[in-house]
Amino acid sequence: MAQEKVKDVLRLIKDKEEEVQNEIARAEASMKKNLQERLEELRLQIEREKKAFEDWLQQRRKESTVQIQQKRQQLHEENQKLLESHRKKLLANLDKAVQFALKMLTEE
Repeated sequence: MAQEKVKDVLRLIKDKEEEVQNEIARAEASMKKNLQERLEELRLQIEREKKAFEDWLQQRRKESTVQIQQKRQQLHEENQKLLESHRKKLLANLDKAVQFALKMLTEE
């Protein structure tokens, strides 16, 4: 009888050990699953943020290109105006020089 009680207690201990081991295995599996899900969420978030950054960067490049083209056009127009102004001044100076030369020739 005492031997049977010992067997029963040993069986209960064994059953409890199995139950604890099963609970540990379930907890580990649950933690692993949760970690994998969180890892996937973070991976997706990183991909979204990377895409958003790349889109922002591409938009910024387009804006910079447009600004550069506009500035280039503005500088070209300003340069053309200066060239025209200098051309007119040179023609005026040439006209004065011709007038002066004619005056000098006619005075002789």
